[in-house]
Amino acid sequence: FSFSIIDLEIEMITRWGAVDQGGGTFTVPFGFFSSLSGNVSNVKFEDLLIIGNSFVGTIAGKQDNTSIISNIIFDNLTIQAYGNRVGGVAGEALGNFDRIGIYKINILASSSIRVGGVIGSSTDSLVNESFVTGQISGSSQVGGLIGRAEPYSKIINSYSLINSGIDGGLIGYAAGSNSNEVTNSYALSELICSDTVLSPI
Repeated sequence: FSFSIIDLEIEMITRWGAVDQGGGTFTVPFGFFSSLSGNVSNVKFEDLLIIGNSFVGTIAGKQDNTSIISNIIFDNLTIQAYGNRVGGVAGEALGNFDRIGIYKINILASSSIRVGGVIGSSTDSLVNESFVTGQISGSSQVGGLIGRAEPYSKIINSYSLINSGIDGGLIGYAAGSNSNEVTNSYALSELICSDTVLSPI
């Protein structure tokens, strides 16, 4: 890896004032990049806590269709979110994700929709050779890799191992499902019975 980022805590900035004509608050897309149109690669993150509202991802709040995020490792990632479109890597994505590895994710977003281990909401994105393990919570459209997959989203050679509480092991909700693609990918989960946890073999 080119460099590592260790023991980092990031908190969403909520802005107040005249921009919101309703007199309340508004939030901007939130991540290392609020909106990403370039490439990010060869980074390892350890022990991260991300706190945000909507469009929350560790790398990008929003990613455009020219962007590639590749060869990224997360070890112990916690995200607390209170709005919609929440992902381990990107809140909303139109680009590609290649060789993403997330160990021990914990997304706490019980009131949120479009929540995914890699992408919260995806349109025409590719997730390739990637995996997520850990726990994810959300209100609906909660998936191990992608929360909501809009048309032409693809998952290839990837898997998730997520504890129960999600709508889909790979995709929480597939819109226009005939145009989405899942190839050579699978999802596993733990079955909790009383005080015994039965892990997948």
